[in-house]
Amino acid sequence: MDEAAMAGRLSEKHQPSLKSMRVGPKITPRNICTLDWQKNGHQREPASAFALYWDNLSTSMKAEYKSKATAQARSSSTQQAVDGEDVINVDE
Repeated sequence: MDEAAMAGRLSEKHQPSLKSMRVGPKITPRNICTLDWQKNGHQREPASAFALYWDNLSTSMKAEYKSKATAQARSSSTQQAVDGEDVINVDE
């Protein structure tokens, strides 16, 4: 496969999502941020718009959402697990 064909296939895979952003059931900093983002008038924005927003948040804002997620996970009766880099150990 030549370079032009490979570049075309790569760009097809990385098209921005036009699906509305949906929040999953897990308690994660990203999900809490999504809820705040949607409360501020972004209910119909696509997931790709939120991804751009999240990626451009400052480290201190992400740390604030991590603190909120930790507090919610500790107070949650189900103590849902969180995934990825945002793992919060509620047994600490």
